[in-house]
Amino acid sequence: MTHRSVATNHQRVVEWGAYALATGTIGRERVLRARLDDPSEDAARFVQRFLEPPLHTSPVHRGWGTLYTAVYEPTTLSMALRWPGAVLTQTMGHFHEAAIDLSFAGPMPERTEA
Repeated sequence: MTHRSVATNHQRVVEWGAYALATGTIGRERVLRARLDDPSEDAARFVQRFLEPPLHTSPVHRGWGTLYTAVYEPTTLSMALRWPGAVLTQTMGHFHEAAIDLSFAGPMPERTEA
């Protein structure tokens, strides 16, 4: 159990240092905490930050990265999946099956077997 108000690619402690370094999990957590501690930060700007570096990482250059951001609104029983340039919003009362075509700019790097 944790009382932290943010989460990135680690939970209580960093268990795999190389992964933490590659994903920038500690730095992203610091950015989120700083934004939450800033009284001038509003909810809309906070959510928008997830589509910008360093919170958002394009999957093109490394073959992995941010695929989407989920924004949950428990008071309205809704959630939104967000990508740069696209949003899919669903509610508990009006859920509808949907699909979104996305394109990540540039070719994906070729995988090599080790």
